Amino acid sequence: MRLAVTTTRGGDERGDADMGASDAEPKVPNRFRAAVVSARSASVGPASTLSTALDDAVKAMANGAWTGGSSGDLEDLLTSWSTTCQNASTGAMDEFDDALRAQPEMVESSSWQAHWRPWPR
Repeated sequence: MRLAVTTTRGGDERGDADMGASDAEPKVPNRFRAAVVSARSASVGPASTLSTALDDAVKAMANGAWTGGSSGDLEDLLTSWSTTCQNASTGAMDEFDDALRAQPEMVESSSWQAHWRPWPR
């Protein structure tokens, strides 16, 4: 759909243009923001899975699934990886939220957000 913008310019005796609401560019939905909303929604499940991916292994080690030898080292490693997964999950969702906070829902029709297209997959 193509939007036409018409303006009317009036002025006073000094030649100042009347910059009323009719001179404003029309607002359209922010296509980039919509894509971020969609990507965030699609990422909630995988982020949750990532966040809890190693919980069972950590719990099993804490409950004595393997003792002796280097079991303590493995438990420490699993706990570290679990923390990394949780931080990555939270960080990814935070990045989406930060991007959304920075983008208005409506933008001028000539803005890059109004014309944004995702890369073909």
